Amino acid sequence: MYASSQFLSLINSPFDIESLKQSFIILCYLVMMIIVSDTVSCRKTISSVLTVIGIMSYIIAATGVVTFYFNGCNLGRLGAAGTNLLGIINLGGDSYYFGDILLFASGAVLFLTLKNSQKRYVKFVFLTLLFLWSSAIILTFTKGLIIAAVAFMLLSIFFLKGKRIFVSLCLMLFMVAFFGNSILTKYVKEKKVGQNQSAKQLFLRENQSSSTQHGRNHVFGYNSLYVRLTLVEVSLAKSIDNFWFGHGAGLSKYLLPDMVLIEMKEDAKVDIYKHDDLTDGTEKNWQAAKRNLIDSHVFFLTEFFNVGILGACSLICLVLLVIVELIKVIKTSVEKNDHIPSLLLASIIAMLIFRLFGSLISIPFLWFMLGFAFGVSQIYRDQGSIKRILDDERYDLKMNPESILAFK
Repeated sequence: MYASSQFLSLINSPFDIESLKQSFIILCYLVMMIIVSDTVSCRKTISSVLTVIGIMSYIIAATGVVTFYFNGCNLGRLGAAGTNLLGIINLGGDSYYFGDILLFASGAVLFLTLKNSQKRYVKFVFLTLLFLWSSAIILTFTKGLIIAAVAFMLLSIFFLKGKRIFVSLCLMLFMVAFFGNSILTKYVKEKKVGQNQSAKQLFLRENQSSSTQHGRNHVFGYNSLYVRLTLVEVSLAKSIDNFWFGHGAGLSKYLLPDMVLIEMKEDAKVDIYKHDDLTDGTEKNWQAAKRNLIDSHVFFLTEFFNVGILGACSLICLVLLVIVELIKVIKTSVEKNDHIPSLLLASIIAMLIFRLFGSLISIPFLWFMLGFAFGVSQIYRDQGSIKRILDDERYDLKMNPESILAFK
């Protein structure tokens, strides 16, 4: 149904080619989700996949932190444009995308940490790696990502009844990483500015520009709450115009900015033309503002705008299906020390929370995790049913020994 809604949105789309491309991208992700779900064959496969994801996330996070401080915090935000891990891996130039890579592996990271928590010396190695992973999240300086990571830890504390103390320790470690990196980045920048006069002048210029841009009535600054609320308001209002099929798959970044900026201009609360870095006329300022207002920054509202109520509801049902299946497995699990379903559930909810701060849907990580989690739920449900049947048969044989011959 969700795949169909992408193609049905072509009915109202003013840019057929763009919507068609987006529709095929989503179709490919849905096919990938099904393939991943069917590939999950046994618990050994599940453990191996989580181990690989966790190790890769540790490597990316550790090299990211080293690269960030090696460059003297010049990157601004880890994962932003110009970020090359050790000069080898290009992160794509977007801190939100880099954040998705880290958050996608949150369940795998905690799985490896818990798995090795009983080994005395190995435990400290994995706690150190967890600290570096937390630091990488902090250094993106992305509020939505940090909130989602904290939510993941809190959900893990709630779901993992036998490991609440240890997971609470992991949450404390995350908070130490938060305050530690906040202080360290400030110290490194101030030290660098103190040693370099030209850097000092640049630093002062940036601060002055920032204070001007971040004025009360500026679209790029502290008034971002007003901007976000306006994005949501306009997105909802315009979505109702094409209620059933939306404006076209993937078109919010093309259509919504002009709608929002016109609303802001009429509202007269925000001066969309004030931007000190742009002095070539109002048209260039208008284009710069549009780049910061690509969508409602809420995953489901953006899909409502793009593919209508049919697409948004089918997407919600798809996500809820996976979540409900995981909850069923957790409730009926016969192995209380197996925390994989709980970690996957917490991970998916955290990724959805992050999507409430960003609307990018064409990312492989969310679709992979949804497919993987659904496959895991089916394996656990089937094996749990078999185990309960065998236990019932063993109980019947124990209580009625004369039925052994009949059983044979």
